[in-house]
Amino acid sequence: MEELTYALRRQPASVRRRVEVVFVTVDPRHDTRPVLRAWLDHFSRSFVGLTGSEAQVVAAERAAGVPVVPGSYTRHSSFVLPYSPDGRAHAIYTQGFTPDDYAHDLPLLLRY
Repeated sequence: MEELTYALRRQPASVRRRVEVVFVTVDPRHDTRPVLRAWLDHFSRSFVGLTGSEAQVVAAERAAGVPVVPGSYTRHSSFVLPYSPDGRAHAIYTQGFTPDDYAHDLPLLLRY
C-alpha cells in the first residue's frame, strides 16, 4: 500500500481523482472492518478495504483470476491488479515492480 500511496502522490490531481484503490483482504478472520480501516488510514483515508467470509474472499480471488490456495493466511498473494475504466485488468503486478513502475503506468491505464 505504501508503494501505491507513493505512486498516487506523484500524479497530477486529474489522475488522482480518477483512481480508486481497493484492498481485498485474504485474512478475513483478522481483518475486520475496523482493523482494515485503521490500517488503510495510515496510507490514505480514500483507500477502500473489502472483507467478508473466507468463502467470499476465495470467490473474489477466483473472479479476479488470482490463484487460490485456501486455508492459510500464508496463501496470500502480493498481486496488484489495476482495473482500467473499461473494467478490465490489463496488467498484473507481481513482486519486483516498483512504486515508479506504478506511477509511470497509472496515466496509461486510465486511457482504456
